[in-house]
Amino acid sequence: VCSSDLFELKDNQFNFTLSPVNGAPMPDGVVGSQTVSNTGSSFAFGNITYTHTGEYRYTITEVSGNITGIGYDTT
Repeated sequence: VCSSDLFELKDNQFNFTLSPVNGAPMPDGVVGSQTVSNTGSSFAFGNITYTHTGEYRYTITEVSGNITGIGYDTT
């Protein structure tokens, strides 16, 4: 997410979803997927506690919005 003279970036304009792959642990208190909104030019999903050594995978996707002139990632 970026800002320029042509666009004023505000909180909660963009949403991102974190989804676990194959049962990867999620942020504390989250079951399934988690969607969060931007705060300024950043976003955070929260702390993840890992109790076992290993490789964990996640998918992060951008939720399409409706702001004119913005291209949303659909991959």
